[in-house]
Amino acid sequence: MLTLAGCSGGAPEAAPAADSPLAPYTDALYGGTSDEELASRNATMQNAAAACMKEQGFPYEPDTSSGISVQADGEGGVEWGSRAFAEQYGYGVVSSPFASAAGDEGTEVVDPNAGYLATLSEGERAAWEAALYGAPVDESTALTEWDWTKAGCLGAAAHEADLAAGAASADPEAQGLIDELNELPERAASADAVVTAERRWSDCLATAGHPGYAHRADPMTDFSDRYSALARPGEPPVDGAAPGSVDQAALDALQEEEIAVAVADLDCAASTHYDDLLAAEQQRLDQEFVDRNRAALDSLVAAHDQR
Repeated sequence: MLTLAGCSGGAPEAAPAADSPLAPYTDALYGGTSDEELASRNATMQNAAAACMKEQGFPYEPDTSSGISVQADGEGGVEWGSRAFAEQYGYGVVSSPFASAAGDEGTEVVDPNAGYLATLSEGERAAWEAALYGAPVDESTALTEWDWTKAGCLGAAAHEADLAAGAASADPEAQGLIDELNELPERAASADAVVTAERRWSDCLATAGHPGYAHRADPMTDFSDRYSALARPGEPPVDGAAPGSVDQAALDALQEEEIAVAVADLDCAASTHYDDLLAAEQQRLDQEFVDRNRAALDSLVAAHDQR
């Protein structure tokens, strides 16, 4: 949900829960995670990326819709991750009730650069993407070894936005602390009890007719990749379709499958207690981290408050 966080490489995919021992330190570590703060940081990042691309000879239209998404209000709204959400939207990949923070309910979010990209040859598009994103990275290490200096114009722009927001994640002197913090989710997921529960979850999902998912994040990744292949503008045509066209029947079938997997996913997670075990282990590691680094964390908060 937090695109800016993913791009900056420093912030978590979502803010810590309100009862997390890390919650009092979130703003100092990541520069603030409210909708308004994230939207402001995204605007700073997008404008800086456009200036960087222009310096390299490439056009780039700032994507103001990519900073943060919020659930649309109104009757019948359902919470992401709930069973009601899964039964209606699956993981929210093919379809969801979310709208851009700045847009109206039901407004489709469109990449402002899609039209330009559709006019490029394969080589021209590769050069544009290399300038914007940097060289391809190893996906297995991207989250833990993200280096803004190697992430193209968006990497440099994200670093600039983090600095402007007073985020400790952009301070070289705090990198040791940030690196340790970023390792905690992987450590929690690697705990023996959590690994055992995840294995049982995978077996449960296979028994329900959905084999091939070894990790809890795998289904979301799978459907996101498959949706992108069907619906991403400017991609090479599929099965002889015109460039940029969308096979609606294929998308409908994908969403039907997505919903079935998402519902089974929730049922299997509940029966194996995977989420509860992971949350408990994450809470334990977070508390250990805070206890071990309280003085440094308090200093970061003081410095952030002075800004």
